Amino acid sequence: MPGGEPLRRFMTFTSPLYAYPSHIILSAIPSSQKLPTNTHPPTAYPPPILSPRMAAPKFPTTQFLADEFLICGGSILFDHLPPPSPTFDPATQLKVCLLRHTVRNEWLLPKGRKDRGEAVEHTAARETFEETGYPCALLPVTMATHAPEPGSQSKDHIEAVPACVEPFMMTLRTVAERNVKLIWWFVTIRTGALHTGTQTAVESYESEFVPAGEAMTRATFQSDRTVIARAVELVRSTYYEGGVPIPCIAQVDS
Repeated sequence: MPGGEPLRRFMTFTSPLYAYPSHIILSAIPSSQKLPTNTHPPTAYPPPILSPRMAAPKFPTTQFLADEFLICGGSILFDHLPPPSPTFDPATQLKVCLLRHTVRNEWLLPKGRKDRGEAVEHTAARETFEETGYPCALLPVTMATHAPEPGSQSKDHIEAVPACVEPFMMTLRTVAERNVKLIWWFVTIRTGALHTGTQTAVESYESEFVPAGEAMTRATFQSDRTVIARAVELVRSTYYEGGVPIPCIAQVDS
């Protein structure tokens, strides 16, 4: 980000749909097209039968109903980015936030469920703040992604994108048969001092910033260690090898 532009511009997400109250959205739908308000049980239909005109998917495909999957957002929260130096060591000089579950004594990453009508990047930042107590912003990194730029006319391909705030990893967790959890991971950075009373009534965490190398051994689950390692590598390659200026974060401790 040229000139050390404050990260606050990366914290604003807009959607034409979510910019209006629900009653305005519904009023724009003709009454003939509105969903019925009754609560009758859904009609059970037999599965479709493949016919000569109906082709099977070209690739292995699994589909889930809305009550069979859960969308979540989480992040690797960095404390700050120290200035580059010839002796820079990401394992000791980069610090990431871990959560200790006070009942199970497990070291975890901040994450949580996406609310209805919420963008998943909002989920990641909100859940990170609620569970750690630290306000945060998405931290842009240079990374390879399938996500095209707006208005792209090209076919699907992988592209190295600078200043990218897309999810850098996705965890697919099978909780039970026909019950999966999808966790989208983002890179975030602390933008303010610790707040108290941010956790919900069912949460019981203690947050701690620890050196990245230690976090990769302290995290209870191997899957979380893998997420941490990837985030650290992206930050290292972007800001300490890629020549991108360290972002300016105004009043970080206010």
